[in-house]
Amino acid sequence: MTKSSLDSKDQAKVVTLLSGFEGVEFNGLHVTADLKLKFDLTSQRGTYTMSCERLIKDKVNPRIQLFLRPKGDMNKLRLSLRGVKV
Repeated sequence: MTKSSLDSKDQAKVVTLLSGFEGVEFNGLHVTADLKLKFDLTSQRGTYTMSCERLIKDKVNPRIQLFLRPKGDMNKLRLSLRGVKV
């Protein structure tokens, strides 16, 4: 039977395997992190994230789920124009 949470040894393994991520947090079998690598296409980011999730499922626990922490709107122009009526 698989565990419903990760012990500190498994958490250390996950952090090591997720070298392209930072700010890794654990909540049971849910792992939330920020992607520190930059990709030109969203599909590349998704493919990389899914392959990392598969890796930690194979090496640590098959029930782990990896979530990316959402980024806010990074468009500087849109940020500066918020609230401006034309």
